[in-house]
Amino acid sequence: MNIKCIYCNVNLSNSQYPQFSKLLEGMQIELIDILRAAHSVNEITFHSDSKSIWIALYPELSKDHPGLVGAVINRAEAQVLRLAMIFALLDCSNIILPDHLYAAIATWRYCEDSAKLIFSDHEPDSYANKILESLKEGPKTKSDFHSLFNRKLKAKKLNRILKELTAQEKIKYTIENTNTNSKNLYYLPASET
Repeated sequence: MNIKCIYCNVNLSNSQYPQFSKLLEGMQIELIDILRAAHSVNEITFHSDSKSIWIALYPELSKDHPGLVGAVINRAEAQVLRLAMIFALLDCSNIILPDHLYAAIATWRYCEDSAKLIFSDHEPDSYANKILESLKEGPKTKSDFHSLFNRKLKAKKLNRILKELTAQEKIKYTIENTNTNSKNLYYLPASET
């Protein structure tokens, strides 16, 4: 964003809302100062405390998530790092402090939760959607799912889909023991029915 654009936007706002004129003018000056300071930064580094926090969080942030939600939220570590740098620059700092990192993580969690809310019901896997639809009728076993797909869905793929749906907390299962064997009984969580 260039400084002239900020000036233009604030001036438009001033004419529409004169009561905010002084407040907006102060924000404009502060933002221009922040942008000028940011232009002089060549490198942004981690504070030692931030680095240890980052190392602890990195494995969780870099996990791959399946499906459409995964396509939206994968590479969280890159997004959190970018956000942390932005928060550092907004503080006119070239060092990412723990507060910058925590703010970035909180912002990312909000984005991640929003993506899950928006896209979680739109899984691209038609098998997964059909499984979810069938579970609205009641609990099912793997054998029921094989029947649902006329025995044309390979066991390996069915297991992967069931594992993904369970990991995404879209379905749950209990183990039913009989005299001869045990089987998983899959069902929708209470909030999904």
